[in-house]
Order: sequence, then structure tokens, then C-alpha cells
Amino acid sequence: ITSEVSRILKPGGVFIIGVPNLATWYNRLFLLFGVQPPTINPVSAHVRGFTLSGLKSFIETDGFFQVREYRGSNFYPFPVGLSRFLSRIFPRMSVTIFAYAERTNKPGKYITVLDTRSFETNFFRGGRQ
Repeated sequence: ITSEVSRILKPGGVFIIGVPNLATWYNRLFLLFGVQPPTINPVSAHVRGFTLSGLKSFIETDGFFQVREYRGSNFYPFPVGLSRFLSRIFPRMSVTIFAYAERTNKPGKYITVLDTRSFETNFFRGGRQ
């Protein structure tokens, strides 16, 4: 997604991305007991869980984007009103993290980040080695 966003977004343009939060309050409990969190299924199609710091690090790699703001959403299993309140005061522990990021003036495209890093698949190159 970030490589396509960097291709079409002009410097100063913004985008919002939402990802599953690996560090939800209940995932922390599962991990404390050495259990795979149910929301991060290891047998699924490219669903990645991020912490806020991991998401920021990924988005800001090599300076193509700058995270300007972030928020949390949903505090399962609490009722809607309480969930909104808890997500507002504890965004790093909510179910989903949303980042508001801005394209910097750095020339080039984010795809070069993928080309220079070691990833387990080469899907972004259309199968080329």
C-alpha cells in the first residue's frame, strides 16, 4: 500500500491507514501466557499486526512519509460508549490503530524501500527475482 501511495500522492498529500493492533490490551494478556493472540491469525493471507511504534517505523522508513497523528478505535469487548472513551485515552491499547501520514518532499518512490530490504516474499515485484 505505501509503495502505491508514494507513487500517486504528491508531496504534502495525506493518507490515513488503519491496521490491527498487536498491542491491544487483550493481546497483551494472551502473550503474557504464551498464547497466540486470536486477532493475529498466523494462518491467514498477509494480515499483519502492528504496534504503534512498529507502524510509525514502517511508514517513516527512508523518509518518504511522516506520521502526523494517530488514534485508536474499538476497545473490545466493551460497549460502544465506553469503547470510544477508552480508545481516546488509551489509543495504543485499542483494537485498531489509525495513522494520519503526510508525503514528504523526498524524491523517488517507496518501492525502493522494498527493493533494498529483506522481505520473505517478492510479491511486490510481480514474481521477478
